[in-house]
Amino acid sequence: MTKKLNQKMIDNIKNYSITTLSSFAEGIRQTIGMYIGHRGNKGYLNMIRELIQNGLDEEQKEDSPGDKVYVRYNETNKETMVADNGRGIPFGDIIRVFTSSHTSSNYNKKKGEYSSGLNGVGAKVTNALSARFTVDSYILGEHRRVEFEKGIPVTEEYDDMKDVPKDAQGTTVTCIPDEDEKILGEITLKAEEVLRLIEKLMPITKIGSEVIFEGIKCNGEVIKKIIKNEDGMITNLIEKTSKPLIAPVRIFKDTGEMKVEAYFTYDSNSLGDEDISSFANFCPTESGTHYKGFVDGLCKYFRNYMNKVYMKPINKKKKNKLTIVNADIMDGLRAIIHVCHLSPLFTGQAKEVLSNEEMAPFVRDTVYEQLTQWFNRYPKDLQKLCKLFKEVAEVRVKAEESKTKLSNNYKSDIFTGLPTKFLPPNRLKNTEIFIVEGDSAKNSASNSRDETYQGVMPIRGKTLNIVGKSKKEIYSNEEISGILAILDKYKDCKLVITADRDPDGSHIATNLSTTIAILRPDVIKEGRLFKALPPLYGVKVGKQMIYFGTRIEYVEYLQDLFSKKNELCINGKALDRKEMSAMAYNNIDYTYELESFARKYALNPKFLESIIKYMHYPFDKLQSILKSIYGKTIDISKRGNYIVINGLVDNVVQTLFVNDKFYEQARYLKDKYLCDPDETYTLNGVNYIWLYDIMKAFESTTNVNVTRYKGLGEMNPAEFAKTTLKPENRIWVQYTFDNMKEDIAKLKEYSTTKGKKLLIKGDTARRADLLG
Repeated sequence: MTKKLNQKMIDNIKNYSITTLSSFAEGIRQTIGMYIGHRGNKGYLNMIRELIQNGLDEEQKEDSPGDKVYVRYNETNKETMVADNGRGIPFGDIIRVFTSSHTSSNYNKKKGEYSSGLNGVGAKVTNALSARFTVDSYILGEHRRVEFEKGIPVTEEYDDMKDVPKDAQGTTVTCIPDEDEKILGEITLKAEEVLRLIEKLMPITKIGSEVIFEGIKCNGEVIKKIIKNEDGMITNLIEKTSKPLIAPVRIFKDTGEMKVEAYFTYDSNSLGDEDISSFANFCPTESGTHYKGFVDGLCKYFRNYMNKVYMKPINKKKKNKLTIVNADIMDGLRAIIHVCHLSPLFTGQAKEVLSNEEMAPFVRDTVYEQLTQWFNRYPKDLQKLCKLFKEVAEVRVKAEESKTKLSNNYKSDIFTGLPTKFLPPNRLKNTEIFIVEGDSAKNSASNSRDETYQGVMPIRGKTLNIVGKSKKEIYSNEEISGILAILDKYKDCKLVITADRDPDGSHIATNLSTTIAILRPDVIKEGRLFKALPPLYGVKVGKQMIYFGTRIEYVEYLQDLFSKKNELCINGKALDRKEMSAMAYNNIDYTYELESFARKYALNPKFLESIIKYMHYPFDKLQSILKSIYGKTIDISKRGNYIVINGLVDNVVQTLFVNDKFYEQARYLKDKYLCDPDETYTLNGVNYIWLYDIMKAFESTTNVNVTRYKGLGEMNPAEFAKTTLKPENRIWVQYTFDNMKEDIAKLKEYSTTKGKKLLIKGDTARRADLLG
């Protein structure tokens, strides 16, 4: 039946029009997720990767002179420079190359000429999402430059031969990200993250490839490193394997249309996880058809060999009591796989998932065929692996048969068999189990939960980091075994990690999520593992509480109050509303953290700030600055390897030993809040030198009755219920295996000596910040 036209439909028909965007750059800026996958730091890192890979492509191509790539990243203004000594961009074509869609040399590739570029979009995306983007092309000693803003050229090509060497050759691209909240948002990318990206990419480049990296930190520190691919992909495997069971197995095949190169071994110190690094056309990938093909080929070969040959009963009438499954073969696997396709297809421009269907059978069949050949040559290695697979399978079967026995290393209730401290729900199905940190959080949760379907399991501080631990150590841990027992009983429950919003809480969440991912992966596969995100702040307005789940929401609320009454300048420059909001956002916790640190040393907070701001100066300069501020009331002397500061500040005696321990603890505040020691402030016409004064004025001007919920136990039961337990208000993040890779990698890092030092500095707060 045809709809009857009404007047509204008629008006819509008459006014119907189709919009054509003004440029390709505008299209990118309106569909950012399609091109870089993410906003923020991860999105900008993808943009930087596009530039670096263009340079690395020049090292791969036989007709290019390129053999080096230079990368410089500056944390203070987020500027990235990538330079190569390859072929350069043809003169007269620079604007077209960086603004027109589907402009690329990759359309004229020969067989076997693989590259990371697909269709000439990557660098254009970086251009479109940059506030400023400059291209310098050098060809046989001549030079051309074009400058862009937000993807649009603001100059024609022009010749600037100043300081250009006679033999200059290659391309230099410089960009600054567009931090508009509708584009990338705030960027806080660290130089170390850019360096890690380069180190991740290097093993799959041509042997001999070189990247020269320079990172400039906010505090002025400069990181310089030359990253060279000397051993190829095998380097990646060596780094991730602590105790290899066999020498690495190599898989290789190149048809000119498709290529696969892979290495794998097994880690004797493994606790049951696998670690596979995958790449496609020189791009790091999270999954895809190449990943599936590799796993299928590996598991098919070993499953067949184990079940049909190695464990075949002598008596043909008897059946195997033990059957090897894929999970047994993946236990302890360490692998790196890199495939190339002449015409690769990715899910999205971010190139994180390869989708060429033909790649899966190509990789699977190649792996299966070459494993047969390999182990005919190395039968002793094959026997070592067979022994491992059988032992893993025996442990698995034993664990499955006696899960309760493995999970009873806790004080149990005589009626339920579950931990005595566990508060169970009244029903078994469709339940929610909250893991909370400490007795105070347990009390808040127990008095506010819906006992019908919500249970509470309290834990004491950080749970066991199971990376590198034996199965005996893991299952003998009281809290882990208790949680596993609960999961065995409440088989379809939603498990909710409910930790405090601080570095320790973040570490606890990482430990727990990794434990579940390794010991009970079905919980994640079935979408039943979550992290609760209770509010960070609550503001009382009249009789009502307004809750803010993220710091930016809270700061925006306060900034509205602050900007109505105040004018603020930094280094003489007046801040607009957006800049004032960013300043408040970045420093909202400063007074809290500085005062906490000051109490520890019994110091005046502003006096402590003055020392932290200038502590990296030579002794004579530090002495001069403090004397100029505090005059004769302060005595500063040097005794051996440390400095002693004594005197009166606001008529209170201050004493401080500035030694290595103080430097180590104070560096966090300096790097986070006080990068620029010369920064000055003017608030409503009055000059200040202390950030502490400005943030105290911010707090007093906004004058709200705020509660900062650092710990869940700080909430009363009604608040806990409203913000964390009740479905209509709570915010949860669901764990998937994609985001678990980061947590598992972080725990492995924290298992090292270097990683433990990072934990002391509170480095684990980063994931909590991302989630919150």
